Amino acid sequence: MIVKVGRGMGCKPAHTDASKKSGQDIVWIAVRELKEFTRDDVTMWIHRNKYLSINDSTVRSYLNRLLKGEYIEITTKEEKSKCAVLYTYKLAKDCGLDAPRLNKNGGKVTQGQGRKNLWRTMKILKLFTWRELVAAATTDKIKIAPMEAKRYVAILHKSGYLMQVKKSDWKKGKIAQYRFNNSKNTGPLPPQIQRSKAVFDPNLNQVVWSPEDQVEMENHTA
Repeated sequence: MIVKVGRGMGCKPAHTDASKKSGQDIVWIAVRELKEFTRDDVTMWIHRNKYLSINDSTVRSYLNRLLKGEYIEITTKEEKSKCAVLYTYKLAKDCGLDAPRLNKNGGKVTQGQGRKNLWRTMKILKLFTWRELVAAATTDKIKIAPMEAKRYVAILHKSGYLMQVKKSDWKKGKIAQYRFNNSKNTGPLPPQIQRSKAVFDPNLNQVVWSPEDQVEMENHTA
């Protein structure tokens, strides 16, 4: 086992928050901190930094995906027994703080990227219709379903992230126009719509709006 001392081993990195990080996020932070490591080194780093809910299966699975995606590479291979081999890895491709979202073959996962594109683009455009938003947020690799974007815009409007500037007028063929509410720029992660239609903001790690809130507001204004 490669024993690391100093940086990354004694205290939890300031930029991490376990309540907002997945298992692979934590493994990626460990990989970037350690640079060269075995699987046991990563597991030790995780436990020393008190991410106790992350098990060895998560570590093994994500390291395999990073290896297939060429984000890490094997530097040494030591046969411990007929059935056990100790691999030492090193970071080969550092893409930054955000952990690569990879499938089992090491390819990039694009699920959820559409919402990320919409969220980022509406903050850039400031003023838009849902059609303009779709056109600006769509890329060669990320296709956004128009009705999905329309629904997302409608719920973000209800939950206060967007302000309606112009109402739709179907007789004149005009659709609603919205402005991004700068006071709701909570961070880089897009608000999520839960099955209950409630809105969860991962940047705040909390539910910020629910259909019950809408009903209550309408009752107060009736």
